[in-house]
Amino acid sequence: MASYRKATLADRQQVVDMQVYEGLDYIQNVYNQHLTEWNSSAYVGEKDGKIVAFHFITLVDDGDTIISRGARTREEYKHQGIINGLYEYAFNDFTERYPSVSWKGGVRHVIGHVTTKPETRIVCKAPFCTMKPISPDTILRHYGKSGRLSDYGSLQQLTKGQIHRLFTTQEVATKLFGEYNDHVVISWMPYRTMSDTNVQIIMEHENPTVFADIGGAGSNFDCTSASFSTRVPLYAKNYPSGTHVKFDIDIYSSDREMALKHLYSQVYHQCTQARASKGDIKIHFMVFLNCPLEREAVFDALVSMGMKPRTNFLGGLKDPRMFGSLSPIERAGAKEDRKDKTKASLTPTSKL
Repeated sequence: MASYRKATLADRQQVVDMQVYEGLDYIQNVYNQHLTEWNSSAYVGEKDGKIVAFHFITLVDDGDTIISRGARTREEYKHQGIINGLYEYAFNDFTERYPSVSWKGGVRHVIGHVTTKPETRIVCKAPFCTMKPISPDTILRHYGKSGRLSDYGSLQQLTKGQIHRLFTTQEVATKLFGEYNDHVVISWMPYRTMSDTNVQIIMEHENPTVFADIGGAGSNFDCTSASFSTRVPLYAKNYPSGTHVKFDIDIYSSDREMALKHLYSQVYHQCTQARASKGDIKIHFMVFLNCPLEREAVFDALVSMGMKPRTNFLGGLKDPRMFGSLSPIERAGAKEDRKDKTKASLTPTSKL
């Protein structure tokens, strides 16, 4: 039988060795952070004297929501219910310390239709594309040679102050993210808008490069599209040569052509930044489409820059999507009350 407990710094190597996502894993770079940050906790499951499962929880939305992240199980211990037991242990531990939490959820990749309960909030349903590693110089050689890439510099890179306004100006947030219950997903992590605390977490943990099509000034600040690119160093176990870095690009736009501009702008910016780094850099791109831009068009655009699709990753070319949802938390007392009411309603009344 498996046992569960909070993770420690001494557990790090065993957790990192549980590689997922074909080497496109980030856990080695955030492990210590989630053991020490005020809004995170990490947990492990043990069996046969070793760590066989891992999971961490992040608190966002001003203490109202917990997000499950980073779950993994050793291959030989899958399908034994261990990860479900770890979920339950972590949930009980975290909500005991933060009793005001009222929502729980997460973001995962899916293929095909997803059935949800009526009370579930959908916070993203974005198709995505994944590309194989490539050197930034190879990509940059294509810029300036094709008319399709000529407008990559037309968007504005936002300052920290502008990013704060993007998330906390009601009209702008509703216009950009309102379809998803006023939530924005950045690098697989959902955040509610109109929250100063969330903006702080985003800037400290994700530190995204943000491009936007903005207009106005002062109280007339406006924005019709935005994209977020997050740098994720990768564990090099599956990639013996070079330093590998993944960039998650989340595009929010109602206009197809504007979304394409965001794609070109983010790729160009990250390639120039990577080229300035020392050493043999290899970059991977994952692009998430909260916009009318089709996956085929993104593949065509990226292939035109010398990249190759990862056709066997997370569903490959079978139209995988990033799917995020939140469910209301039902406390133990409320569950018992509901059971009692249900039982009473099913008990026939005695005839006098």
